[in-house]
Amino acid sequence: HNSYHAYDVMHVCYLLMTKCRADEYLESFNVLSILVAALAHDLGHDGFNNAFHANSGSDLAVTYNGISILENYSAAYLFRILRKKDCNIFLRLNDEEMYKMRTRLIDMILDTDAKNHFMLMTRFKHGLEMKKLSRGLLSSMILHVSDVSNPTQ
Repeated sequence: HNSYHAYDVMHVCYLLMTKCRADEYLESFNVLSILVAALAHDLGHDGFNNAFHANSGSDLAVTYNGISILENYSAAYLFRILRKKDCNIFLRLNDEEMYKMRTRLIDMILDTDAKNHFMLMTRFKHGLEMKKLSRGLLSSMILHVSDVSNPTQ
């Protein structure tokens, strides 16, 4: 994973939101969080996968208790970057808005873990069937689909 992958995923997210008109349902908050999560979802990946880290007992596996290891690392990396005043694109958000943004970004990034694919698909299908699809779930699905669509391009 590299910056080209991040830009590609962000571009596919943008296309899905605009061409499928999801942006008509989403609020600007959701759109921003999707685009930022797309750029950050693989930040700092080291070329190994979660299974390798878990099986080798790496420091990352220990730090994140073997749960969505690389995704947790990427989310933490994003917020370490955002702590720098000159890098914090969310500086104008109040505490409540920042808490909501942080929660959404973490949720979306963790939802990119391939291990969560079937659970995410089940939640999405259920939301569609019940006609109660949350903006948060739609946001996660847009990011996930964009991430897994990459090999098909």
